[in-house]
Order: sequence, then C-alpha cells, then structure tokens
Amino acid sequence: MQSTLAPSRAHEQGAALVMVLFLMIVIVGLAATIGKTSTMTARAVRRDDSAIRAYYVADSGLQIGNATVRAQGDMPSTTFKESIDGGTASISIDSEAAGVYVITSMGTVEGETASLELTLKVEASVLSQAGAIYVAVGSGVTLSGNQVAIKLENNCLITGADHDESGSPLADQSSAVRGLAMNDTGSGGDFGISKDGSSQIEGAPTATMNDAEDTSAALKAIRDYAASNADVVISGGGEFKGSIGSAASPKLVFAHNLGGTGMVELAGGFKGYGTLVIEVGSTSAEAVLNMKDSSSWTGLIVFNVTGDCTGDALIRLQDNCKIIGGTSFLFDGSGVSVNVNEILHVQNQSSVFFSKSILESEAARYSSDFQVNAIGFRRVTP
Repeated sequence: MQSTLAPSRAHEQGAALVMVLFLMIVIVGLAATIGKTSTMTARAVRRDDSAIRAYYVADSGLQIGNATVRAQGDMPSTTFKESIDGGTASISIDSEAAGVYVITSMGTVEGETASLELTLKVEASVLSQAGAIYVAVGSGVTLSGNQVAIKLENNCLITGADHDESGSPLADQSSAVRGLAMNDTGSGGDFGISKDGSSQIEGAPTATMNDAEDTSAALKAIRDYAASNADVVISGGGEFKGSIGSAASPKLVFAHNLGGTGMVELAGGFKGYGTLVIEVGSTSAEAVLNMKDSSSWTGLIVFNVTGDCTGDALIRLQDNCKIIGGTSFLFDGSGVSVNVNEILHVQNQSSVFFSKSILESEAARYSSDFQVNAIGFRRVTP
C-alpha cells in the first residue's frame, strides 16, 4: 500500500529549511547591526574622550600662557606650542592694549580640538611720592641734629604743584603734593630748611611733612633694576654735556662708584630724560650730583646713600637748572650717617617741579613689582 505521509513530511522539511535560513539571515543581520553599532559607539566614545582630553590640554596651555604673563609682566606678543598628555597646545599671547594681554590656547588630541581664551590686565605698581622731594630714612640711619638740611637761595623754588613735562603747572591740581616729604623716622626726624626771602617751598595741603608713607621698598626695587638693566652706566663720575634720552625715548641711567669725592656734573645746558639712579657709599664730595648752566632733568631721580656722607651737598642745582618730575633720597642701612651740610642745595633761579604723570610713568617702567588680574574668560570652540 502506498504511503500518504511522504509529501507532507517533505513539505514540512522544506518549510523548516526556509525557517532556518530566515533565522540565520536575521541573526547575521542582527550581528552585523550590533557590530556596526558597537564600532560606531566605540568611535563616538573615542571622539568624546579625545574631545575631553583636548579641552584639558587647552586648559593646561592656557595656564602656561597665564604663568608666562605673570612672570614677565611686560612682554611682546608671542606664539608657541607645548606637548601635553599626548596632545598639543597651540598658545598665543597677544598684547592688545597697554597692559592688556589676550591668551588663546587650542588643544588638539587625535584630531579633536578645543580652544579657550583668557584676558589679563597687568598693572605695574607705581611710586606714590608724597613730595616733590621725598626722603626715606631707614632703620639705623643717623641724622645730624635729627634733621636733613635743605637750602634755597636767590629766587629758587621747590613746588609740589602738579606740572607737565615742560614745567608748566596743570589746571587740575588735584594731584598736588607737598614740596618736601619724609617718612616717619620714629624719632621725630624732620627737615632743617634754610632759605632767603626770594625763595619758596610750596605744596598741598602744606609745604612739608615728616610722617609720609614709607616707599623705600619701591625705591629699592628701582635701584636694583637699574643696577643690572641700565641703558647708560656712569662709573666714577665725570662731566656731561649734550643730552641723554629724549621725551619720546627716556633712558635709565645708573651712576655708581662715586665714593670719596666722585661727582656727576651736568653742564652746558645738558638735558636728561628718564630715570637717574645714583648710588653712593661714603662720600665727602662738594656735590655728588652737580647741575649747572641751565641744565635740566625730566623724570625721576633716585639718590641712594649706603655709607657716611659728609661734604657740602648731595645734590646741587645752580644757575637756572630744573628738575621736573620727582626726586627721592634713600638713606638705607644700619650705620649710615647723614652729616652733609645739605642733602639739596638750590641756587640762582633753579627749581624743582613735581609731575605726577612723569613720576608714575618712570617708576612703572622700571619697577618689577606688578599685579596681574584676570578680566575675561571664554570657551572659543566646543
């Protein structure tokens, strides 16, 4: 008898084969999809990881730029690269305005980038001088008669009124200072003033004071900077005619090795512009700085004494000479003795004019003391 089940079984086997093939196709498809998804996910994770690392590389580069500006204070624009944690930081420091620096850092890791920007403001500490003539007396310094002597004769002037660089008084006198100012010595040290009827010392709110703020630290900073960075060095003194510097290009001058009778003499209508730092140990000179013949200095004069000073004067102005800006005396160190007849002798229509703008400009250029403040931060790219 012929079987009736064979066709049915053959049909079932064919259907099963189709089902198996279908399931295999589905499984292979799912595997391919999962593999592709996994690959894409891994790539996305790597990109995300690289992007995060690029951000931190950019941040590290920004901190390097930040530290560079804070270390130097005043610097030209520059660009450089740093290798950081498997990536590269491209750093640019742009000087955009007076004291304003924009630091941009682009971090790159495996093709992913991130950029950050930081803006800094650098402000140099300025010398706030309480008088046209300022005297800083350090601890252990002995003043003859507990005074520093100032002498004026024959129509001379020391004024704390604020002036421009030509020596003309400004209309706005809100920055006027005393004519003479001294820090508090702790023992009542004061000025001993000798002047005739034609000469004058003026200032605001009074002509003199002996309890001014002690700015010797700023003066020492300028002295120390000048000792190693001066544009012009004068060793042992000498006579100078002509000019040093100009209003547009002031110079830093350091005069030293002036012990004994060494003298710096500015004569023949000499014109000086900038900062003049004079350092002297023990001296018995007739005048350590002698200005004559209508000579002038426009800027800051810092006169540092570190030994025993005798003789006639430390600074003498005679015959229509002018100092426009500020003049400071720094008596520094234990054992220093001030026995000179006058620290300043002004004669024959000579003058000392205070100028806040000149004084602060000069002090800021040579002081290594400055403050840096962050005034802006932003993420430039993701």
